Amino acid sequence: MNLLLRTYLPTLALASVLFGSVTTASGGVHNDFEVGLEPGTNKLLVEGDEDLLSGAEKIELFPGGLVADPTLFFAQEPGWEAVEADEPGEIDAIDITAAHEISLERVNFDAGFRMFQPPGFAGDEVLTSNGAQFEFIQENPPIETGFHNDLFFAANGNLGDMFSATYQITDPSGIYTDSDPFTLNFVIVPEPTVAALVVLGGLVAFRRRARRA
Repeated sequence: MNLLLRTYLPTLALASVLFGSVTTASGGVHNDFEVGLEPGTNKLLVEGDEDLLSGAEKIELFPGGLVADPTLFFAQEPGWEAVEADEPGEIDAIDITAAHEISLERVNFDAGFRMFQPPGFAGDEVLTSNGAQFEFIQENPPIETGFHNDLFFAANGNLGDMFSATYQITDPSGIYTDSDPFTLNFVIVPEPTVAALVVLGGLVAFRRRARRA
């Protein structure tokens, strides 16, 4: 029994990793990033999955491409959402008015990493150079003054390639103080269905060899 475990443990480990990828792709396990203020201050702040913001976990980029470039690997989640007054939490709400221009600013991207705005899934490229900004689009002003925007994270590369992108939240109107820079990490992974087939093949082989043993 111990020999069997030693022999097939790599297959089981692969199954765990790849099925984890499938879950991430289909289950939307990451909540949107919340944009608000540091409590009691005028400084912008981003909150979200601690593992993503700390760099301990990477956002997975899957094949499929965009109309703008079919060769790209991409992910649409997490999105970006304003914290509003009716959503009390650990960070203060943003009082968005017509004078505010809450924006996502590119500090630095690794070569090959890109971002797109997804109108009709076609995607207009945004944040094309360091210092470029994307102003978050309000949902329905003046009735609703918050925002909930999805942007495509995308990259050219090969399976296993990793990328980093550093951002900060800024208010060009000067009403709020810029957030501290924060970095997100990304990795190119296989399409979930392909990963599942690889795992299935490995497990079938495992069962056949186990019977012979």
